[in-house]
Amino acid sequence: ILKYYYTGVNLKKIEINDMKQPLKGKAIMIDAAHGGDKVKDNVGFSGLREKDVNLDISCYLEERLQQLGATVYMTRRKEEHIPVTQRAAAANKLLPHFFISIHQNHFKHPSMSGTEIYYYRGDKEAKRLAEEIIKEITEKLHIINRGVRTAEFFLLRDVKVSALHIEVGYISNPEEEKLLMQEDTKRKVALGIANGITKYYGYSL
Repeated sequence: ILKYYYTGVNLKKIEINDMKQPLKGKAIMIDAAHGGDKVKDNVGFSGLREKDVNLDISCYLEERLQQLGATVYMTRRKEEHIPVTQRAAAANKLLPHFFISIHQNHFKHPSMSGTEIYYYRGDKEAKRLAEEIIKEITEKLHIINRGVRTAEFFLLRDVKVSALHIEVGYISNPEEEKLLMQEDTKRKVALGIANGITKYYGYSL
């Protein structure tokens, strides 16, 4: 009837966002940093390995982002070495909305603690997302917010989409190592990152 009376009018379908899946249509690539034995891995006082923590957080994050409707790509799903050049190439082929690399920090003085997030200079969207994520992580874990900073890391520089390098905590700090050993902590980190992404897109859960 509309086409008969209103000739020349094009009708378009309007998509209504599903509040249960606010990230529908968004693509996120998760990089569980390190992996394998070819790259030196950070190890805590109690023997906790960074590559294992990174992978666990990444898998929890994948699960949560998929629940929120996002399409998720992973650079690795198991204990293996994937060169950073290969990770960058995969991201540049898929071109997700964001590339998020998960790390744990290490420092010679065990008192150093807190969360840091890095982005490539000039990337305003990455900076805005980082600010949302770091607030969520530090509030959920009750640890120090060490801020959002620029860096020249290979993946930040060579990945052709907005990218973040997240240093969740200091595995060299005995207290933070204990935290990172707990599955609940790793789930909270994943939830914090997912909440930060959701808030970046204008939704609050």
